[in-house]
Amino acid sequence: MKVKGFSDNKKNSVQARKVDEIRLQALLPVYKWGNRLLQADSEEEICNLVGDALQEEVGATSLSVMLLDETACCLRIVAARGLTEEVIDQSRVKSGEGISGLVFATKAPLVINRADKTPEEIQALLIRNELSSSVSFPLVGRNEFLGVINIGRHNGRRSFQGSDIELVSILAQLTVLAIENIRLHRQKQENVKIRTLFEQYVSPEVARILLDKGQPLMDSGTIQTLTVMFADIRNYTLLVQHLTIPDLRDFLDDFFKMFTRIIYANHGTLDKFMGDGALVIFGAPTVHENPAETAVKTSKEVIRAFRSLRSQFLNQDGIFARIGLGIGISCGEMFLGNLGSSERFDYTVVGPDVNIAQRLASRGEGDSVSCTDAVMEACRGESPALKSETMRLKGFARPITVHEILVE
Repeated sequence: MKVKGFSDNKKNSVQARKVDEIRLQALLPVYKWGNRLLQADSEEEICNLVGDALQEEVGATSLSVMLLDETACCLRIVAARGLTEEVIDQSRVKSGEGISGLVFATKAPLVINRADKTPEEIQALLIRNELSSSVSFPLVGRNEFLGVINIGRHNGRRSFQGSDIELVSILAQLTVLAIENIRLHRQKQENVKIRTLFEQYVSPEVARILLDKGQPLMDSGTIQTLTVMFADIRNYTLLVQHLTIPDLRDFLDDFFKMFTRIIYANHGTLDKFMGDGALVIFGAPTVHENPAETAVKTSKEVIRAFRSLRSQFLNQDGIFARIGLGIGISCGEMFLGNLGSSERFDYTVVGPDVNIAQRLASRGEGDSVSCTDAVMEACRGESPALKSETMRLKGFARPITVHEILVE
């Protein structure tokens, strides 16, 4: 005696297993090729892998994987099977031209089977008489069109079925994902390269502003109260006349390396090197609790390091006994941002106090740090002055009180 409920359950169980087997058979190629596509190291390798997959899993007798050449605005074959080298080399397809061009223009897949009731104008696109059917899938990324996958079967072979088309669709999506991963990785490498190169010409803080803000470069600028420090090598002209160019370069390299290391350690912004001098900003883009105090502290460290550097080079040439380092510090309201044109700009500071700092750095002899009244007041008496005097600086009508700071 058969139990109807038990029999039905058994029948349903067998059908369920068959469905699971079919799904598994469909998913196995996806796992197999998906993993390989995502581990590829180049776009060409991705295209060749998907070509292998289409040939093996779908039974395509001819195929091409085309990527968009953005410069020429046309599709080029990157990988192919069943096509001559001449066809591959000469293939340049623009939007709207042939099957690939139509898919390029519409961004929609196109399936043509001669045995089906496909409109004649569509069948006419299948210009290769030996083909009985073709499938073309667009490769469309998140923000851009990447290319087209084309597969075909010759006469005597069955037309592409729904399961074939579904697998091509999945492989196309995996191809897009793999290509986007490659391009994203390449873009990150380029960004790191650009940032590293940029930071060799401007401070890391300035590089971050110019690269990360996402605004037009010439729009970046504000008027702020800042502290500036200017350093100037005394008797530099004497060095130029006395030393060979390689020896002079070695000294300047070591000086600027030392200088940059100390500036960055104190979170100053190195604006620029100017021959034998350098301009540093304190207070922006990095915020300091007391920019003037930080500038004075930094200048003392620079003077001490310069004395040590000079002693090293003095062992090579006595001329180094005749050079010194002058540092001028001033603070006040100034413009900080981009100056110039869209073709060539400079991220810098402009204001009277910038010129004052430069004048202070060039006055006097030996190693010295000079600052204005405003800087001395901001230091709250923690940087005693050796002497103070009121003087007229070149280019300034009013006299300025200048303080020479003690450097132990």
